[in-house]
Amino acid sequence: MNYIIFQSIKTLIKKLIKDTRIEIFQRLIFTRNKLKLNKRLSKLSNNYTVHICKSTSIYREWITYSGDIALSKEIQVQNLNKHINFLRIVFPHGIRSNKELDILITSVNTEGKKQSNDSELSQSICFKPQNIKYLRNLNHIDIKINKKIKEIKIKKQKYPLTIQTIEKIKSNSIKTIYIILDAINYKNFINSEGYKKNLKDEQSYTYKAFAPSTVTGSSLPSLLTLQPVLTHLIGDYNQWFYSSNLEVLPPDLQTITEIIKDQSEYAEAYTSFSKSMPFYNYFRGFNIYNSRCTGNNYSPSALDLLQINFIENIYFNSQLDSSFFFAHDIGAHPPVFPKINFTNKDKDSSNNSYNYSIEIALNKINLLIEQLKATKQYDNTNIIITSDHTESSPSFSKNKYHLFPSRIEVPIHIKPAKNCNSNKLNNLFKSKDFIPSSYLLSKLFSIIYDININHPTYNFNNICWLSSVYQYPERNFIYTLGFDKKNEVFITVVMKADILKSKNNNLFIKELKVYLLKNKELTNVYDDSEKNRIKESFSSYVESCRRSQHIPIKQGEQIFL
Repeated sequence: MNYIIFQSIKTLIKKLIKDTRIEIFQRLIFTRNKLKLNKRLSKLSNNYTVHICKSTSIYREWITYSGDIALSKEIQVQNLNKHINFLRIVFPHGIRSNKELDILITSVNTEGKKQSNDSELSQSICFKPQNIKYLRNLNHIDIKINKKIKEIKIKKQKYPLTIQTIEKIKSNSIKTIYIILDAINYKNFINSEGYKKNLKDEQSYTYKAFAPSTVTGSSLPSLLTLQPVLTHLIGDYNQWFYSSNLEVLPPDLQTITEIIKDQSEYAEAYTSFSKSMPFYNYFRGFNIYNSRCTGNNYSPSALDLLQINFIENIYFNSQLDSSFFFAHDIGAHPPVFPKINFTNKDKDSSNNSYNYSIEIALNKINLLIEQLKATKQYDNTNIIITSDHTESSPSFSKNKYHLFPSRIEVPIHIKPAKNCNSNKLNNLFKSKDFIPSSYLLSKLFSIIYDININHPTYNFNNICWLSSVYQYPERNFIYTLGFDKKNEVFITVVMKADILKSKNNNLFIKELKVYLLKNKELTNVYDDSEKNRIKESFSSYVESCRRSQHIPIKQGEQIFL
C-alpha cells in the first residue's frame, strides 16, 4: 500500500498551534469591537460603514458596505423625498438570520399630476420564516424601486441591519471599469497575444507610464487617490494589518469614488491582496468593497468575482445609468501559473510562466468584455487597465535598492466610451515625456467625468519626479526616482520619512542625499552645482506634493463585525 504524506506530524502540529493563537487573538479583537459597537449604536449617525468578515483563517475575506443609517433592528426613514433606483438592505449576519422580515415602502405617485398634488402609494413586502429559509444566505438584497420615495420602514428584526439607497443620477450615464493588474510591465503587456487580439484597436489608447512605487503597499493608495506617494505617505510593511498602529488613509484625502460621487450612482470593488483590505480605508465611496486576501490561493481572483457579478447581476448592472467598478487583480504577481517550454528559442521557464500569467489575466478581461457586449453595455463603458508595479521575479529582493525604471514601467490602457471626449484624449496621449501614472490617471478621469482633479506638479528644473518608495530594510528612509532631462540620466534622492511629515518643509534640504542611477547601481553626484540643482528641484516637488498636509492616521479603534 502506498501512502502520500503531504506534511509531517510535527509540521502540522506547529501550524495548528500558530493558527489557533492567531485565531484566538483575532476573535478577542472582534468580540471587543462588537461590545463597543453595541454601546455606540445609539450615537452613530448617517454614512455608517459595516465590515463583515466572511472567513475564519489568517487570510481573511471581507465585504464592506456603506450604509445610509446606523445598524438597527428596526429602521424608519421618513420624509426621504428622493428618486431611488434600488433599495439595498444589508444583513451583517445574513438574510437567514432573521425569522421574519417586513418591508414597507411609501412612494410618491406623480403620474398625471402636478408635484404639489402628489399622492402617496404604500407597498408592503413580507418574508415569512418559510420564505426566508428558501433564500440563499446572502448579506444583502436589492429591491428595484425606480420611484420617488417618501418613507421606508423595516421591522421585526432579530439582528441589526442597515440600508443603501441607490439614487438615480439624471445628469450623465458614465460607466467605468477600472482594473489594476498586479506586477505587469509595459513591454510584456503590449507584446502579449491578449492585448494584440482583444484590447488593441483604433478606438483605444495605450501609454507607457511610471508606477507610483515598486510595491503594492504604497502604489495602491496612489492609484486609488490619484496622488503620488509623497502626498499620502502610506507604505508601511512593518505593521500587521490588524494593528491599531497601522497607518491608513486620512479622511481629508479622497479616493477616486469620493471624487466622482456626484457623477456616479453606484460603485463596487473587488480586491485580491492583504494590502487592499478594508483596514486601510480604501473602501470609502464604494457601495460594496469586496476584499479577498487568500494567500497563495488566488482562485477566484478579483477579476473572476467581477465577471461573476456581471453574470449573476446582469439585470441590476444594466439598470444602472452611472456606475464605477474597480478590480485589483492578482495579474502576474507571484505565485505565477507554471508554464515550461523545452525549446531552443526559449528555455527561461520563469519568463514563460510570467507571460502565461499575463495572458490568463487578459483572457479574464476579454471574458468580461464579452459580457458587456452581450448585455449591450460595452459601447457606453470606459475600460481602464494599468498596473501597480512590474514583475516581482525570484531575483527581486526587498533588501536591496530596487527603484530602477524596469520596476516601474507600466501600461495605462483605456477603451473610452462613445460619449467620452476624444479630442481631449488624443491631446493627453500625444506626450512623449516621462509621466507618473498617477498624473496620467488623474487627467484621464478628469476628461471622463468632466471635472478638475488636482495633481501635484512633477516637473521642475528639467527633472521629472516619477516614483517613490519606503526603502527596505530601513523603512525610515524614502527613495524618489527622477529623470534629469538636461543630462538624460536617472537620479535618486534619499531622505528621512519623518521629515516629510513635518510641517516645516525647509528642514529637509540639508538632509538630502543625491545619487546617479547607472546599471541599477547608485553613484555619488560630485558636482556641487548639479547637486544643488537636483535638491532645489526635489524641494519644489515636495512642496507641490505636501501643499495639503495629508498625514496618515493610525487605524485605531475601527469597528469590524
